[in-house]
Amino acid sequence: KAKVKQTLDIIIPVYNPDTNWHKLVVEYLNNVISDNSNLSILPTVVNDGSKKDIASDITCIKSEISNFNYLNIHTNVGKGAAIREALKNSNSDFSLYVDADMPYDLKSINAVINAITSKSKPDLVVGVRSNSYSENLRGRRKLLSKMLVYFNKNILRLPIYDTQAGLKAMNPIARDILLSTTANRFLFDLEYMLLCKKNKLTLISKLISS
Repeated sequence: KAKVKQTLDIIIPVYNPDTNWHKLVVEYLNNVISDNSNLSILPTVVNDGSKKDIASDITCIKSEISNFNYLNIHTNVGKGAAIREALKNSNSDFSLYVDADMPYDLKSINAVINAITSKSKPDLVVGVRSNSYSENLRGRRKLLSKMLVYFNKNILRLPIYDTQAGLKAMNPIARDILLSTTANRFLFDLEYMLLCKKNKLTLISKLISS
């Protein structure tokens, strides 16, 4: 009797994506699906009220990825709200979200997937960027990044200081916590991790790179 595969949702929120973004998504998804053949993977692209017409891009993705879901939100609601909308009816064993420009390499995504499905059974796996990432930022972005890390470490005392990397994977317990968040935009990830800490979930981090 064939062993039933565990299931993984991959949520990809998009808002006015760059030209040819869909080709990058197809390439990454095919590689992730191939590298994780032990899992049954359902990717979902969430169109968060884009002003651009991406219908032909979605048709292209559907033609290349056999197990694929598309959710169209007509009004822009923000990344946090879009991810919650995609996950609210999920009953998968694990869930992951990542930005549509796929800013992290395949090795990083697979490391996060391997961690959430491992025998150690963490509730949430958080992708964190190296110190060199912050150093390479410029101007206001660099200042904001450093301030947020300081705030997370010294004021909020979070176990993981980089909350904004945009690559996280979770089990159903952590998914329910995510669904209870209320922030829709920039601080959505921060609220999520605060609630995970409050509820004493097991969080681990994985260093990720571009």
